[in-house]
Amino acid sequence: MFFYLVVILSLFSLYSFLFVFQEEEREKILEDLEALEDWLYEDGEDGGANAELSVYQNKRKDMTNRVKAIFTRLVELEKRPIALKAARDVLVSTKEIMLLWPTERPHVSEEETKEVEEVAEAITEWLDEKEAEQKDKEDTDKPAFTSKEVSNKLQKLNSIVSRLLKKKRPETEKPKKEGDKDDKDDQEKTEEKTEEDDDTEEKADDAKEEDESAEGDKTDEAAEEEESKEEESKSSTDEL
Repeated sequence: MFFYLVVILSLFSLYSFLFVFQEEEREKILEDLEALEDWLYEDGEDGGANAELSVYQNKRKDMTNRVKAIFTRLVELEKRPIALKAARDVLVSTKEIMLLWPTERPHVSEEETKEVEEVAEAITEWLDEKEAEQKDKEDTDKPAFTSKEVSNKLQKLNSIVSRLLKKKRPETEKPKKEGDKDDKDDQEKTEEKTEEDDDTEEKADDAKEEDESAEGDKTDEAAEEEESKEEESKSSTDEL
């Protein structure tokens, strides 16, 4: 506990802390810190020398919460303006991106675009309102909003825009080129001609086979007739 008190006192000695708390608040905390330090060495039933651990923890928690509020004001003096500017830049960038969607991302529907516009408008109104409230406050007052709240407000917008930027275009059938169609027609004609030539060649082969078969039949008949004549001639010779 002693070292904890030393740390708190050293923080209050920083020059920057003078801008985020009033003199009355500072004196009250320093007074309570001194009282807490004296309590640590007190004996008896209510003293800190023999107090239970839970008592130490409760006293430390109470002082930490008071100091934390002051420290938050100090940190936000620097972080809040940065977060505010970043949020404004995101809103401007979002509007610029949306202007390109009709030509570059026509697959993003009107309903989806409208959703982004509504979320962006809500954030803009919230920032305007909070900025107006903060202008009426002193640096020693509790901030109207924090840098973390600004970041949280942007999460939904960033999520929606990121999802739409990843949305894929629907697949469409590529139009056939005129040259491709002509080539296909030529190919079909060539195939048809080839089939016709094959049929003609097949018919010619069949006719040739028929001619050869007929020629063979004639040759056989002639041979038989010659053989018949020879037999008749031989028969006449034998009779003589």
